[in-house]
Amino acid sequence: MNIILLRKDEVSDGTVRFHKTDARFQHIKKVLKLHTGSAFKAGIINGKKGTAVICDFSEEQLTARFTAGDADMDAQQRPLPHIRLILGFPRPIQLRRILRDSMGLGIEALYLIGTELGEKSYQRADIAAPSEVERLLIEGASQAGDTMIPDVYRAHSLRHFFTQYGESIRREHTRAVLDVPPVASHPLTALSWQGTEPLWLAVGSERGWSQTERSIFTEQQFCAYTMGQRILRTETAVAAALAVSLANSGAWEMAK
Repeated sequence: MNIILLRKDEVSDGTVRFHKTDARFQHIKKVLKLHTGSAFKAGIINGKKGTAVICDFSEEQLTARFTAGDADMDAQQRPLPHIRLILGFPRPIQLRRILRDSMGLGIEALYLIGTELGEKSYQRADIAAPSEVERLLIEGASQAGDTMIPDVYRAHSLRHFFTQYGESIRREHTRAVLDVPPVASHPLTALSWQGTEPLWLAVGSERGWSQTERSIFTEQQFCAYTMGQRILRTETAVAAALAVSLANSGAWEMAK
């Protein structure tokens, strides 16, 4: 953790408490090796960064005083990159990695979609529960040193997704779906996205997109891009696609 994240309702009159079973307690004790009087970086989820000073540190509980940053620190707070990731529901172990890695790179919103070729039982796994998804996103944001986490939405199929969100997508200009040759002939490095407007980026589950789903993307005017001739794992494709899109757009430079 490069910042300790706090829920707004955990802070009462500037005071926050962690019990020994809390991962943040263990991180502060065993990794940071702090003690009473020590300070650590902290922030409110989707809010301000600041500093917390430990007031009391017993074997059972840690009590700290959180102070939000001043105007200069607030100026350092940046919005998440305007990437809206449409993700075919992957294996649970892949979902864990994707949530962490996508938070490290930064996305504005995540849409978890049931696909025709994807395993339906994955959507019922424990890790797919909204609370667990949020926990992993918070963990990824903590590693990234940021307080912002993306909104998460779900749809049971690609058709359902476009029924729900198609109108807003049609107002956006940059739409890309990853696929394999010869379906996709454009290299992702050729994607024209400036980073200032939303990018709708679709990555399929491990068996890819069905022909029906490809037709739906075509109807919705998504352009098919490829990462090369090799077939990638879903988590590899997501991380690589986000990195390429951000680097080519200059979004990382704008975020400095």
